[in-house]
Amino acid sequence: MNTILIVDDNVTSRKVLASRLTEEYNIVFADDGNQAVEIINNSSIVCILMNFNVPKLSGLEIMDFMKSRKINEYIPVILICSDSDKKYIRAGYEAGIADMIHRPFDNIIIKKRIDNVIRLYMQKRKLLENREKMEKALVSEREALQSKTSFLINMSHDIRVPMLTVVGMAELAKSSLFDKEKALVYLERLST
Repeated sequence: MNTILIVDDNVTSRKVLASRLTEEYNIVFADDGNQAVEIINNSSIVCILMNFNVPKLSGLEIMDFMKSRKINEYIPVILICSDSDKKYIRAGYEAGIADMIHRPFDNIIIKKRIDNVIRLYMQKRKLLENREKMEKALVSEREALQSKTSFLINMSHDIRVPMLTVVGMAELAKSSLFDKEKALVYLERLST
């Protein structure tokens, strides 16, 4: 079962959200920003529901922490807000939140938004992993092609030089046909 982190210092809000999500997700809680950062660093979570007005580290500071470690590319953050939190909503989107949910909570909207965001981020994670694998394969293919090219260049040189010697000696022997001794010397050189 996937785990969701709820970051909110409001116990009632945490309980309401958890009660609506516990059937499908494991839920962990953080009362403040420091706890949230510790959980983010040490747990495998698929989504964060976060109130930006938490003590110790604000939600924006947590987002900055996540951005600095590129965690927000893999773990979506959904802002918990009220309709009057316009400045937090704008700041949240600027900081990189994936979505938001409003208080009072509507069961259907909450579940759909969370499920959709998690699904999209999991697909994004798979795409990024596949891209990384493809980039590594491309590097390997380039290295193999470079090795083959170097081998062929060396083989071409190694074959061409002796062949030029053979052709050159044969040409000299052919041009010296009337002088049999010179021709024999050239032909003898070819056999050694």
